[in-house]
Parts: sequence; structure tokens; C-alpha cells
Amino acid sequence: MCTGMRRALCCLFVLLSALVMSGDLAPGTLTGVVRDPTGAVIPGAAVLIQHWALKDGHPRNAVNEPLIYADSNGGFTLQLPPGVYDVFVSFPGFSPRAHEARIEPSKQASLNFELPFSRFVQWIS
Repeated sequence: MCTGMRRALCCLFVLLSALVMSGDLAPGTLTGVVRDPTGAVIPGAAVLIQHWALKDGHPRNAVNEPLIYADSNGGFTLQLPPGVYDVFVSFPGFSPRAHEARIEPSKQASLNFELPFSRFVQWIS
């Protein structure tokens, strides 16, 4: 094979490798809204994102992303590396909820929560 052809194929291989690698590393976006059973938004609801670090293909330990809070419209948005995450949402006076989210490179996933009113009421006097 001539040197020019080798060089061209080598460059093509490097460029294609870079494109594949950049697609694998591109973060995805997780958006959602937190509401109560009446449909009203819950501003300030705590949103905790957790995924499991793997060692040899097996879950090793939980890794938490920074805790965020729903905005004034009850919404939240996060940029996350591709993977599967557990999403936990809580707010005082409501029962917490958890759902699984699958984040894919350069894509947006939507996960909305409805927090039921807590059955337990504590009176402070």
C-alpha cells in the first residue's frame, strides 16, 4: 500500500475514533417537574441523583451527584454523563418518591414526580 494511502487511512481512523469517543462522553440532560396530588408545583423540592459505581461490572458503591432544588416553577434540569441513575425527590409534608432515569449521550430525558401528601402530621405546640 502506498505511503499516501496509509497516511489518509490513518487520518480517517483518528478522525472517526475522535467522533465516536466524543459521542460517548457527551452528557445528556434530565428535566422534570415536581407536583403535589392537586397538580400544584412544589418549589424547593430536594432532588438527589445517585448512580452506582461499577467495579468489574458489579455495583460497588453509590455515588451521589450534588443535591439540587426545584425552581419556583417546580422544575429541575441537570446535565449528567450517560448512565442509569436513581432520582429521589422529597419535600417536608410530602412522602418522598424515587424513579430510575436512563441518560443517553446528547439526549434529553424527562422525569416528572407527583409527591403524595404525608400521612403523618406532627403538631408542634
